[in-house]
Amino acid sequence: MFSTRTANTQHWTQHVILGLLSGLLLGSVVVLIYSQTKWYLPLIIMVLSLAMSLNGLTRRVLSILTLVVGFILALCVFTPALQPVQRFLDVTQLPSRADVIVILGGGLHCGSTDLESSSLARTTKGLELWKAGYAPIITISDTTGLWENCVSLEQSTRQEISYLEPKNAPEIVVLPKVQNTRMEAEAVEREAKKRGWKNILIVTAPAHSRRARATFSQLKLQAFVVSATEPRYDTDLHLPHDRLEALPTLAREIAGLLKYTLLGWF
Repeated sequence: MFSTRTANTQHWTQHVILGLLSGLLLGSVVVLIYSQTKWYLPLIIMVLSLAMSLNGLTRRVLSILTLVVGFILALCVFTPALQPVQRFLDVTQLPSRADVIVILGGGLHCGSTDLESSSLARTTKGLELWKAGYAPIITISDTTGLWENCVSLEQSTRQEISYLEPKNAPEIVVLPKVQNTRMEAEAVEREAKKRGWKNILIVTAPAHSRRARATFSQLKLQAFVVSATEPRYDTDLHLPHDRLEALPTLAREIAGLLKYTLLGWF
């Protein structure tokens, strides 16, 4: 009787450990892929994983799911599997004379109101193209209401432009209340009709360039995409560290391509 109880206790403990470890892995992957995940979502995943570990059938499902996710994560980090994905997404073109330079919105640190590194790289690249004479006007995006308790990206971008070009700032057109690339493209389309813009020079991150070009082209805009430098990782993806850093970006872009395709935005 005692040995049976001991065995049952050991099995129960093993199942709980499995649930906790599975929940930790799955929750971490969710946070890795989507950095703006609400704090309670990983906790919910942990609780669900723990509950699933206490039943034979759901425990097997949880074990298979954990193994599959772990295998995919290891494949992405420790092999060159992400390199063709990066190459597929990056459709960077050489800059060409245009009527306007469209700096697509990126991230923002709400606390400090500083531009996220990728957004800063886009702004810097857009100013470089303007100074080189590729277009006389730039656009920046207003993201009012996109992030809770956060300033608009427009405000931080203007501050950065003023810092980089204190004496000779470009003409700026604001794209109002945009929340995604499609809304930015639609806002540019409206401005193009009003201002007579024909050629659009888009500045964005390398991995975002395919989705950006396809979105603008679907609206019949003559758009060229020039990528800013990627400050978050080496786009050659030779090292595991770079692959881990690139994984969230590439996963979001693949998901974005699928979403835009389903919505008919391509």
